[in-house]
Amino acid sequence: MSPRTPNVGASTPPRRARRQAAAEGHSTSPVITFAPPQPDADEARPQPAPRRSADRDLMLREGPRFVRVPASRTTAVLTVAEHIVLTLIAGSVATGVAALAMGFALDERLIVLPSSWGQLDWFARKLIPFPMFGAMALAPVYGLLLILRGVSTDADVRRFCATPGDAMPLAAQRGEWEKVRQRLEHAGWSTLLFGGIMLLIGLILLTKDTPGTRHYSLWMMGISAAIALVGLLAVRFLPKTKGTELYVPGGDFSVLTAAEKQTARVIKAQLAARSEDPPETLPGRWPRIDALSNRLMMAGLWAVGVAFVSLLGAVLLRQPCRFCEPRFYASPIEAALAVVFGIVTVATVAAVVLLTVGPMLALVSSLGTARLVREQSVLPGIGELRPSDEALHQLLHQPSALRGLGTVIGMWGCAFLWFWLSAVVEAAYGHVPFSEHSWWWALAVAVVLLIASGAVLTRARRQSEVTGAAVRAAWPIVDPPRTILTAWVAGRRRRPRRRSSSGT
Repeated sequence: MSPRTPNVGASTPPRRARRQAAAEGHSTSPVITFAPPQPDADEARPQPAPRRSADRDLMLREGPRFVRVPASRTTAVLTVAEHIVLTLIAGSVATGVAALAMGFALDERLIVLPSSWGQLDWFARKLIPFPMFGAMALAPVYGLLLILRGVSTDADVRRFCATPGDAMPLAAQRGEWEKVRQRLEHAGWSTLLFGGIMLLIGLILLTKDTPGTRHYSLWMMGISAAIALVGLLAVRFLPKTKGTELYVPGGDFSVLTAAEKQTARVIKAQLAARSEDPPETLPGRWPRIDALSNRLMMAGLWAVGVAFVSLLGAVLLRQPCRFCEPRFYASPIEAALAVVFGIVTVATVAAVVLLTVGPMLALVSSLGTARLVREQSVLPGIGELRPSDEALHQLLHQPSALRGLGTVIGMWGCAFLWFWLSAVVEAAYGHVPFSEHSWWWALAVAVVLLIASGAVLTRARRQSEVTGAAVRAAWPIVDPPRTILTAWVAGRRRRPRRRSSSGT
């Protein structure tokens, strides 16, 4: 777990080579690095010696420090499974919402289809409930994976701290057991509340003198009582809080204080070694592509909001209640409703396209970021290459663009899976055109996309772990990081009090 040693004998950095090529008239692609700009050869002037040498940087990096405990194989598998299930939930919800918009577009005759496709609205009616019930069924699985991954991470940290050392686990990993207790408590109370509500409904139905519903009421009451009992036991017998000495290497609390002092010392020295403020953007990224990606994803989220609000309003106008007959209005209002349903369809398609292209552009922009960071973390004089605090927090805490790509691929695979299931059901009922074709290709596409999503998410987890270890070894940060609330409070305390006009 010791930090990597800088390559003191490294060759000339690639940035200097690109400047020499630019001076000779050769064009190269722009890449943002941490290193401050250097003058060209013909404009070189005597420069003072650097304030911090490579040996000084190496000496400062030695000693107690904060590290992220590497995930065991079990923790890695559970983490990837957690990401995959979350992707399936998001893909199921997105598929159901898109099918809902398509169903209303078909009902309102906004999409003109051939006569052989006249039963496509029945397909949309099946494509709506299947993904929604699938997302509801996967939600408890996701919660269970969160708990299991937390338990496995806690075990990794306790094994790491079982022997003395000078490496201190991060605060987030040391508090993993408390997160497990909170999740169990929330799950227990939610289960108890759900079981209690269902039990109350069963009691209300039992008071009705309807022979046909009494049998179902008794079954509902029994199942609801069992669910409420499980929730009560989960709340009553929560796991106890473990001793803090289990999360300190060798039980020596002086390591925590020494790591904090060492981190502050290294940060102070590296800040003093910087000749100018580093850029706020991440290294190796393309700012214009990043800006375009952010705008596309923001526009996609706005399209989702517009589609949802427009659909809700149009549905309430067309059918105010569940058992009400559909209402029809005069020509101007019907024309307005047709426009609203058209907006819903266009906004849904735009949201799908924008939320697919945006993460792709973010991946293109960040292809060289992780590699460039790992390369610069072992260069001589790393103190001068320290990035801004904002860039460090983005590298360590924000999901990588590779994970976003895996999520998008998995969502499309989930959509193809629900499409295949709905098409097979329609074919079994003999509805055309589904009964006239084989739909196994959709299942094959879904399986390929889901496997690719799992592979990309696995690669993203591994890349984030390696990059995080390199960043923490080269440029340590305060642990735990400052939250938005603490930064706001600190700013309020530093803000001078205004004097009133009366001088008091």
